[in-house]
Amino acid sequence: MNPLTRSAEEAAAEYSRMIFGFALSRTGHAQDAEDLAQEILIALVSSLRSGRTIDHMPGWVYRICCYTWSNYVAKHKRHWRSSELDDASLISEDLPVADRLAEEETIMELKREVAYLGRVHREICVLYYYDGLAVGAIAGRLGIPAGTVKWHLFDARHKIREGFTMSSASMEQLQFRPVRLRVGHNGMPGPHGEPNAYFSSLLSGNLCAAIYDQPLTVEQIARKLGVAAAYIESELEKFEYADLITKVAGGKYRTNFIIETKQSLARQNALLLAAADDLADRFYEAVESRLPALRALGFHGSELADELLLWTILPYAVWRQHGRIKDAAYFAAMAPDERKDGGKYAVSASIVYPQEELERQPGYEIVRKFAANGIKSRSDGGSHHGLQMETWWSGLTWRDFDAPDLVDMRHIADLIDSGAAHTDYDKTIISRMAAKGLAKQQDGKLSCLVPFFRAEPFEAFSRLIDEALLEAGAMARLEQLNDDFVALLTQSVPPAMSCKEINNRAYNDSMGITFAVMERLVRGGRLAEPAKADQARLTTLIWQTK
Repeated sequence: MNPLTRSAEEAAAEYSRMIFGFALSRTGHAQDAEDLAQEILIALVSSLRSGRTIDHMPGWVYRICCYTWSNYVAKHKRHWRSSELDDASLISEDLPVADRLAEEETIMELKREVAYLGRVHREICVLYYYDGLAVGAIAGRLGIPAGTVKWHLFDARHKIREGFTMSSASMEQLQFRPVRLRVGHNGMPGPHGEPNAYFSSLLSGNLCAAIYDQPLTVEQIARKLGVAAAYIESELEKFEYADLITKVAGGKYRTNFIIETKQSLARQNALLLAAADDLADRFYEAVESRLPALRALGFHGSELADELLLWTILPYAVWRQHGRIKDAAYFAAMAPDERKDGGKYAVSASIVYPQEELERQPGYEIVRKFAANGIKSRSDGGSHHGLQMETWWSGLTWRDFDAPDLVDMRHIADLIDSGAAHTDYDKTIISRMAAKGLAKQQDGKLSCLVPFFRAEPFEAFSRLIDEALLEAGAMARLEQLNDDFVALLTQSVPPAMSCKEINNRAYNDSMGITFAVMERLVRGGRLAEPAKADQARLTTLIWQTK
């Protein structure tokens, strides 16, 4: 027995139970099922002996089952009705099973290739081949010259032929392993909402990933993703409107924001780890030594424990210093331009990987704590401002912290200062801020659970922090860290990515030093892990300006 025959018979034996189950589900009778299963097995062995390459054996067996069943119905029980027949009657019954399946595959490939064509190509092909319209009639309907119609037909046929010549080995990975993007932003969204609203489907993220490394046409994108061009065109319109995708020469499109990968993240984490080793103790000693002077300012919350104050003031100090590493001209040049959707923001996107892949990253147990869910600077539109950082230690949640909270905390500070009796309105505000962990009333005493500075104490606080930063001497090291991030991104992103996009992303990513410093202090035993009960108020600071 030759190897090919043995392979065919082994396959038949392997799938015999599946085949009989299929036959029984169709016929509903054991004897008929045995007859049908026998015919399926014969057809399967015959198709395998033809030498045809089978990429997916279970799928091939199922198709053999369906076609043999359709023939069985035609020969034995013409009164049977079955939705399983589908389009089998369109294929010649005189052909061997393998040839009939190959013919069906060709028809399906042709339909798919037409679906991959761009809007005009696709419409003209449908009118010409499916609707049977002449070139002149198509030209009249679309309002274009007949010669243009002929050119579109010629070019469409050429593209379809190209699609047919692609081997299965060259099919794009995104068809079979689509990626998921995590999308954030820095800056101000437009009236249509935050940019992550544009990424409402799996297709949205994979479209941007498909044209990240090199620009592609609509047809090329469709083939890369295995999605009909009509769906691609709809997504492109949305992304073009938001200036997240740009149309370039040759009718091609490219993504114009940076997508972070686990490889680039690993390199960034290595930079943050080294910088935190250099800077953590310097920041800690400079700030911790000034705690008595800071308490003496008498701000609301000055009575809080040292650890809680350090968990707020230390990250604020690192963040403040990082915000001064470049001059005003540099920051102005990297500021996002206004987009067509009305927003002024930079997109911060990264690929979402399975947890087990992330755990294989070097030093994962350490660097995972560098992650943040946002650094939120807030204003009430007047003189009150706030800063809240969503860190590993606050639970990486998104705490609701906005202008109304600043107004309410100012009201609470006023109540504390005045000592006035609390009205029902006051009690409502106190209850709301207590629920957020920002204030409490105990034994008739109202207090702030986060640092809250009036204007003059905040000026004195800023002077003390600036003294601490000068003592820490971290400016040059932080600037070098930012420049290292710029160099890393410049090497890893597509050449067409703008300097503005690179500099903005590098600055915001290198701000991760804030959390790397805190992690280093916890790991080194200089700072205690905060209690879970303190997560709601952690790393929150509120102040007033004149």
